[in-house]
Amino acid sequence: MSNLRLFALGDIFLWTKSRVDPFENVKGLFPNDALMFGNLETVLSNRGNSPEKRVSLRTDPGNICYLKNNGFNIVNIANNHIMDYGEEGLFDTIDILKKSNIRFIGAGRNIEEAVRSEIFKKHGLSIGFMGFTSVGIAAEEKSSGCAPLSKKLIIKCASEVRRQVDILVVSLHWGIEYIFYPAPEQQKLARVLIDNGADLIIGHHPHVIQGIEEYRNKLIIYSLGNCNFGVEQDKNYEGADIGLIISVEFLKGRVENYELIPVKIDSNYRPAPVKGEKKLEILNFIEKISVPIQNEITSSFWFKETSTIYLSSQIESYLIRIKRYGR
Repeated sequence: MSNLRLFALGDIFLWTKSRVDPFENVKGLFPNDALMFGNLETVLSNRGNSPEKRVSLRTDPGNICYLKNNGFNIVNIANNHIMDYGEEGLFDTIDILKKSNIRFIGAGRNIEEAVRSEIFKKHGLSIGFMGFTSVGIAAEEKSSGCAPLSKKLIIKCASEVRRQVDILVVSLHWGIEYIFYPAPEQQKLARVLIDNGADLIIGHHPHVIQGIEEYRNKLIIYSLGNCNFGVEQDKNYEGADIGLIISVEFLKGRVENYELIPVKIDSNYRPAPVKGEKKLEILNFIEKISVPIQNEITSSFWFKETSTIYLSSQIESYLIRIKRYGR
């Protein structure tokens, strides 16, 4: 039995200003036999109507070639942008992913499809993926949307998948944007999921890197940050141009080791590996923001560290809403 390697990338909107491969500066990192995962935070469709929201994302469906050509096996679509263009946008995205043989988790035509897992068998190991989100439109029995981040629901689904696989990966779109620390409630949930069978938790949504926790010899990545992504307000926040690619190696059904690969996103939204002193600086920063997580992050610490940025982002959101809609 040989090792199974997984590469996980953060937020992806599959677009560049110059219409080139967004991953051209990182493609040399990925071996042909590795599994490739990313958070697809856009709609691949030319149809549908955008709702009233601050940012709506849509990408030319033809850009699916950038996922195919770079070896992506699976993407998470449980996020707050997959329904930006309604059911039509979601259905088109699902259809083109299926036609391209790229699996997806976290959203669907109903709740049954949204919570469905995907299982790969590779190098003598079976690895399952599930995706959930705390933001966005939730799927129901007869309506489309995302798999909601519900503790009861995730534990139920995880226990069912756990019996079928050697390794269980749970993707969570959660947290507060532009904040470097997970909230105490996130840490509690992450640990509960590990206790109930998850081997690796991959977080995204904050658009910045958050700390990493090793819990019961399992791995919790609270936020990978951006990858191929950038919106106007990102410019106002420290760290939004830095992301993290993580390489995780599994052996005999457990995390054997992992590597953190910091990337910097350029003005064309392309990630590139950071090297030298800048790489060391980012890795030291990740180590620093991971320290409070190792025991238990407290509410008082979290509010102290995040209140200024959180209030700033909320005020900005309300000002945009007032300017656009008068309320």
